[in-house]
Amino acid sequence: METLMTVMPRHTPIRLREPEDQPRERMIRNGASKLSTAELLSILLQCGVKSKSALDLSHEILSSIAFNNADLSKLNIQQLERIAGIGKAKACTIMAALELGRRQACGGRARIPKKDKPYVFRSSREAALYLQPKIGHSPQEEFHVLYMAQTNQLIDHCHISTGGISYTLADPFVIYSHALHHKACRVMLCHNHPSGLLSPSQADLSTTRRLTEAGKLLNIEVVDHIIVSRSGYYSLAEEGLM
Repeated sequence: METLMTVMPRHTPIRLREPEDQPRERMIRNGASKLSTAELLSILLQCGVKSKSALDLSHEILSSIAFNNADLSKLNIQQLERIAGIGKAKACTIMAALELGRRQACGGRARIPKKDKPYVFRSSREAALYLQPKIGHSPQEEFHVLYMAQTNQLIDHCHISTGGISYTLADPFVIYSHALHHKACRVMLCHNHPSGLLSPSQADLSTTRRLTEAGKLLNIEVVDHIIVSRSGYYSLAEEGLM
């Protein structure tokens, strides 16, 4: 004779819940802003697995980051796949949604060049919009340089170094060797602040001065030094610190 334990399901599938308890129905009725992060994730996952509902899987994802929503953007496909029940398809769906959120968070449209037409940066803001989706959410500091022609046409984008959570190396020899190789006469410096704070440190200001002086010797102009994070950007040139 079967016991109650063997006939009862280990979880209640979302589709068997009352309509008012189903995330998709709640979104239609009340709007996405009324849903919890776990409910939003469950809609992306669409379905659970034999022993877990989509909502259970969502709670496990959030548990892996200590329920800190800001750290969702730091997850990668491999980390998501470590959770039992999250396969490559579900992981890719979540990563696609996070990437869309990153691009929307840039606060504007980054101009996409037409085929065979490179980027031309008309302002520091446009350069920040180009860079923020690439490094704004990185958990480590990264130092990048945009190499440009006199017209601000992008010649090359180079990742110079990766450091810890609060420091990275900006080697003038590496930076300007690359500039000379590509015959770039202007550069934009950029690094990210994983902490989310955008104000430049004294080390940031010192690095900017050092690289600007080195560029003058080679007749290469440092146009700006941009700091990006997941929340926005800070331009030293716009703030009169160049």
